Formats: sequence, C-alpha cells, structure tokens
Amino acid sequence: KQRWEELLKTRAFLNSTSILRVNRIGKTKDEWNFYGDTLFINAFGEIESKLGSEEEMLIIEPKKSDEARKLWGFDKILKNF
Repeated sequence: KQRWEELLKTRAFLNSTSILRVNRIGKTKDEWNFYGDTLFINAFGEIESKLGSEEEMLIIEPKKSDEARKLWGFDKILKNF
C-alpha cells in the first residue's frame, strides 16, 4: 500500500492535479477481498483525506489544484506550443 501511495503522490505533484484513488471494501462471492483505503491527494502531492476499511463517505474540495497550476505556470507554457 505504501508504494502505491507514494506513486500516486508523485503523479499528483508532477502533473499539478488532484488524484482521487477509490477502492471498495468487503468480499465478493469469488472471495476477492477489497481493503478500502480510498484517498484524496492534492496537486502538491499531499494526502488530504483518507478513508479506512469501513464504509465511510469522503467529501472533497480540490482547491489546491488551481493554486498549484498558478504556482508552477505549466498551463501557460503549454499554451505557447
């Protein structure tokens, strides 16, 4: 799980975008076990919210994506290509 989180944090940071990683919980009839750990990572690569292995609800406001885009300015650079 830790490697997966680090990868997603890096992707969010490098792409200046938020990532919502969703995973269900419980078992299926085929005995697949889903562990949850849904999480929201902001555009700076920080985990803002994380759910556990129980049924929960996550409400997010992805404001930091706009802040990250303004800070890095990559969107302006790409418009010139």
